[in-house]
Amino acid sequence: ALDPNRLVSLCIMARFMPEVKFEKISDDMYKQYPPATDLLMFDLYPTSVYKGKNLHWNALGLDQLRTLSGPKKALGIWLQASDAMDKDDPGMSPTQIKADVWLSLIHGATFIGYFPQTFNPGFKFYDLNEERRTAVKNVNKEITDLTDLILTPAQPDLFTITANGARVDVMQREHDGQALLVLVNVVETGPGQ
Repeated sequence: ALDPNRLVSLCIMARFMPEVKFEKISDDMYKQYPPATDLLMFDLYPTSVYKGKNLHWNALGLDQLRTLSGPKKALGIWLQASDAMDKDDPGMSPTQIKADVWLSLIHGATFIGYFPQTFNPGFKFYDLNEERRTAVKNVNKEITDLTDLILTPAQPDLFTITANGARVDVMQREHDGQALLVLVNVVETGPGQ
């Protein structure tokens, strides 16, 4: 830890990602952040505005953040769990919330936070409907129950995976005689299921 009495964390916007098209900060500036923090986080919000087409961008961002920060830096992410910016945006479905969480864990997040805000009509700080609230509670319980397995080193040879051309992101772990296999089928069109 940078300071043994407290954790130093920093959340940056996803402007370090080439795929993100709003105002950039220089690469040199981004390279200064990892050494200054114990936990480096980012957010890409809203993801639902892409209607599931770019659900994998959070995973991609974590991969890019890992390249930026090195192999040992603790990484985190803030995920959308709500409606989003306008009336045409459906917000995140429970299935998308769960997929987003597991993709984040597969790609190295050790911290996950949620955006519960909505902006239309008008700003509400906390506006998760019952369906989304239940999805967040359920996936949080899953990852809490599986924490020991999730935090063990990856073992990519535990299972043989055949995806037949589909993009499937995979987590394979083993700890104290238990094995964990997580598969997330990343659909590029449609509802992201």
